[in-house]
Amino acid sequence: MVRKYQRKAINIFLLAAMLLAALTSSCSGDDKDSIKVDYAALENIRIISEGYYVFPPPVTYDMLDIEVDSSGLLYIADKDKVLRINPEKQQYEEFIIGLGYCRKILVVQDKFFILDQGNEKSILKIYNLKGSILNEIELEYNVVKMQPIDSKGETIALLIIDENQNKKITLLETESREITSLDFTNIISFCTYQKNKLCIVTRGGPYTLEIYDAENRNIITSTALNISHIADIAYSEKNKTIYYLTSEDIGTIDPETGIVKTIRQLDFSNMKA
Repeated sequence: MVRKYQRKAINIFLLAAMLLAALTSSCSGDDKDSIKVDYAALENIRIISEGYYVFPPPVTYDMLDIEVDSSGLLYIADKDKVLRINPEKQQYEEFIIGLGYCRKILVVQDKFFILDQGNEKSILKIYNLKGSILNEIELEYNVVKMQPIDSKGETIALLIIDENQNKKITLLETESREITSLDFTNIISFCTYQKNKLCIVTRGGPYTLEIYDAENRNIITSTALNISHIADIAYSEKNKTIYYLTSEDIGTIDPETGIVKTIRQLDFSNMKA
């Protein structure tokens, strides 16, 4: 029974995260077409969150992470494989298989990043969108989140948990494999922000939102937030908006004033147990 409700709680959080991903995806086409893609994604996410995939043939799987590419396709990390879903055509495929334990995924232009943890090692695997592997990089620490710094995926930011169980942000050069650790403490979450910048939320008296210039390695602004809890944040380049996620709602953050505004309440009262 405990495991049953743990699974439901995980699915609830993943649903909220997928709603955030759908809202912040940079879908191609004009506004009308982009909205249609988002709503198609949201409808299928509702069923995915219950542990079942609606399109035939029916399959069940564990959701560990989700990404949305520029065309509106959904990618779901499912332990030993990655599923690619077309919500408009109601089709899915096993995009990449034979993984050890796929925990995190990231799409940057024509590159697909997979954090594969197998045999007690974390390996960052880089593929093209045809499913061919381009590179592998062994990582030392547990990675919580990945975000691109540039539009080509040459540098990515990693939110890691170190040997002392502290969250840290590191910048990884994917070609040279050089790693740089950023000097931030009490990190809650972070996301890419505009060009070569990061938006970082830290815990203090109030929560603080800091805009970091990754190219010049300095903090541009630091703003106190009038909110009591944040689980995750994301930035939409298309909407020029920072979104926040809690267990109850999704909203926006004004980086200059710290004012937050709820845009969608999350109601999971009718979700199957």
